[in-house]
Amino acid sequence: MDIILFIQILACIVGACFGSFLNVLIYRLPNKMSIFYPPSACVKCKNQLKFYHNVPIFGWIMLGGKCAFCKEKISFIYPVIEFICALIFFFCFKNIEEINLYFLAKTCLLAIAFALLLALCIIDIKYLAVPHLLLVFTLLLFFVANFSLQTFNQILFFAGAAYLLKSILEAFINMKKDEKDCIQVMGEADIEIIAIMGILDKISYGFCAVFLAAIISLPVFFVVKLSGKNNIELPFIPFLSIAFALIYIFPNLAEWMLGFYGL
Repeated sequence: MDIILFIQILACIVGACFGSFLNVLIYRLPNKMSIFYPPSACVKCKNQLKFYHNVPIFGWIMLGGKCAFCKEKISFIYPVIEFICALIFFFCFKNIEEINLYFLAKTCLLAIAFALLLALCIIDIKYLAVPHLLLVFTLLLFFVANFSLQTFNQILFFAGAAYLLKSILEAFINMKKDEKDCIQVMGEADIEIIAIMGILDKISYGFCAVFLAAIISLPVFFVVKLSGKNNIELPFIPFLSIAFALIYIFPNLAEWMLGFYGL
């Protein structure tokens, strides 16, 4: 077997295994639980799972989507996250052309960073808040994987620009409101996700990603409005993350957007 193909297949397997770890992070971090102890167990009957129950994707299939002990249904979200994580690792290693230790290490960090970004999206959807430590660690991984003075400057630029925009908008929107009625335009977590866009090749790509996130969120926003559920708060991290991933994987999309607007 070709060594590069072997590395790509191995990346998919490792990605699926890392996805299994993400499931642990997603469940335990928001609930202030240790991610290492106790071992994985059924949420309902509390029986400790066997090692073969935790085999990524196939473990869920073999169990028929049910606990081996109490037969409680296991959410299909678990294998879906493992599968998506396998795809993330595959796409990160897809363009590998030569065996280079530096390139492999950089790609591994990048794959882990994108996988953690997936975890942050799921947590934000479920809890409308994300663990700050995980968010900062993800940002640092992206920075280390793309380390350069330009990247550092761009991350600072996007963080500062997002914070400034947040401050200006909130100042105008909340000008005549009492403190308890003030509206928050975006959270600190959103600002840090926007800062991650500084790793893109050009600052203009980062602006394209933010704009694309707003476009992607519009249909969801209108569906929520039409449903009459005005009290639902939409998490914005998933939209920012999807847009960022699209621009990172398909930089030509950013070039098309810039060309479309004559920039």
